[in-house]
Amino acid sequence: MKGLIKIIIFIIGSVGFGYALFATIPSFSNWAYLWIILTGLWLCAWLIGVAAHRDSIKKEKAKAEIEALPLLTEAVTVISKFHEKDVSGSLGFTDTKNAYFIVFELPDKSREKFAVTSRQYALIREGETGILSYRRFGTLPDNIPEEMLEAALQAHLIFVDFRGA
Repeated sequence: MKGLIKIIIFIIGSVGFGYALFATIPSFSNWAYLWIILTGLWLCAWLIGVAAHRDSIKKEKAKAEIEALPLLTEAVTVISKFHEKDVSGSLGFTDTKNAYFIVFELPDKSREKFAVTSRQYALIREGETGILSYRRFGTLPDNIPEEMLEAALQAHLIFVDFRGA
C-alpha cells in the first residue's frame, strides 16, 4: 500500500513539473493554475505522509517500551467478566465505546482487573483456570490502545495472554 501511495505522489509531482514547464509559454498560462493546484495537492500528500510516519515511529517506540517490561506468568482463575458502555453524541449522531474487563484471581489470592479486547472477552469464560501472562508498569507507556487505557491507568497492568488449562 505504501508503494502505491509513493507512485501516485510521484506521478502527481511529475505532472505538476510538466505543467510548470508549459506555464512559461504565454499560450499555456491557464495551465499555471492547474500546476499550482497539483503542486498544492502534492505538498498536502507529502505532509500527510510525514505525519503518518511520525505516528508510526511513536507507536513502534511505545510497543518497544511495553515489550521491555518484564513478562509475568502465573496460574490464575477467572473470577468475573464485565463490560462498560459509553454512549455520547448530539444532534442525532452517537458514538459508542465499549470497554471489556476480566478479573483474575492470582495465586496469592489477590484479584487484578485487566482491560481486554472484545475477542479476548468472548473467548475467556468465568470460572476458567489457566496461565495468565501480563506486564506491570510504573508509568504508563505512550500510545497504549485506547480500549485498554482506562483499566491500565487504574491498575498499572497490561494483559498479554491467557491460556486455559
